[in-house]
Amino acid sequence: MADDPSPAPSPTGTRGAAPTPSSHATTTPAGAPVRITAALQCAVLCPSPTAFVAEHGRFQITGSVQGLAAGSGLSILAVGPTGVTTRTPVAVAADGRFEWSGPVAGSGSHTFYVTTNRSSVGSATGGSVGGGAATGALVAHVAPLAVSVTSGLAPRSYTLANPVATGRISAGVAGRMVWTEALLQGRWTRISTATTGAGGAYSIPLAWGAGKLNAVSYRVGYTGANHPRTVYGPQIRLTRFPELRATVRAAKASDVPLSYRAGCPVGPAQLTRIDLNYVGFDGNQHRGFLIVRSTRAAKFIDVFTKALNSRFPMRVMQDPSAYGNDDYRSMAADNTYAFSCRRVTGNPLSMSPHSYGQSIDVNTVENPYRQPNGVWVPANGRAYVNRSWVRPGMLVPGGTVPKAFAANGFRWLTGFDWQHFQL
Repeated sequence: MADDPSPAPSPTGTRGAAPTPSSHATTTPAGAPVRITAALQCAVLCPSPTAFVAEHGRFQITGSVQGLAAGSGLSILAVGPTGVTTRTPVAVAADGRFEWSGPVAGSGSHTFYVTTNRSSVGSATGGSVGGGAATGALVAHVAPLAVSVTSGLAPRSYTLANPVATGRISAGVAGRMVWTEALLQGRWTRISTATTGAGGAYSIPLAWGAGKLNAVSYRVGYTGANHPRTVYGPQIRLTRFPELRATVRAAKASDVPLSYRAGCPVGPAQLTRIDLNYVGFDGNQHRGFLIVRSTRAAKFIDVFTKALNSRFPMRVMQDPSAYGNDDYRSMAADNTYAFSCRRVTGNPLSMSPHSYGQSIDVNTVENPYRQPNGVWVPANGRAYVNRSWVRPGMLVPGGTVPKAFAANGFRWLTGFDWQHFQL
């Protein structure tokens, strides 16, 4: 399709005539009446036949011509939003019908004329051209391609959840791919994809950063069907925050398979399982659980709520059954736990307060224990015997966690058992 510099047709047809916008009748030089009738619509991947969206679907002109001699042809004149005119020849069938289509491109007004004139024209304003016949202006108002976000996402989100952005593409078509991008280290990175449904609607998770405690910008992207140009919806700034989200239920035997045995001071019937979130040493939020005495559950929840809010880091939190109910192995793993029916580590003559479900060890590596024989355990915690060098995860006098335990009536065995609190 090339620019055509010859005079343009007039949209009102022959001087003094008042044709409809989509048809025009005039007379060829030989005197034979010629009438061109044409209609414009959007076809293929369009919101509707009368709606045009940039880079979607095709302009389609169909019509018929009367009064043309055999072998005659027509031209489609197209005037784009920038005023550039192009000409495309179109074949006429034996019955006088014709059809033309071209891809919908940029937004703005696109004006078309169907004309019998094959000479050059510089602009297309409609009417007779050099004795030929032309339709009136066929105008398509092309809307910009856009992506909307309509879910009304809150600017803050619980960090272990993935909020879902909903919206639609203005093209309004199903089966098209959209995606989310997150702004990571100054670069937009694609995170997740989805496919549009009826009316161009989509639902797509903001799936990066679950567990992280930070603020991230997201956007939804989409590429037009006709051209490789991507449009984006508005940026979504999402701050992920921690929540304890404690769930409490009666303990089951399966929760304490090795940490309980027949004859222990308390059993599952007197114990409660608390599933809760905590901040790890990686700065992310994780989920663990404690087995505690049922009558003391509220106290533990209060302490660990304050620990989470202060971003006090913990390594792992689970029942010591995972370590064979071996306290040395559990300590070496830096496990935070409450109930464990066993003897005092390093003193086999006494039952541990953990056997009653109302004492707890916290960050056992960063807060080691000195046995009655003077040996500090676990071995990988001996670097933390020097309490003057405070590092993450260490419990220190005046710290948020020790103060929270004290406020709930716990006693801290400072000086020799830095990890241990008991009621």
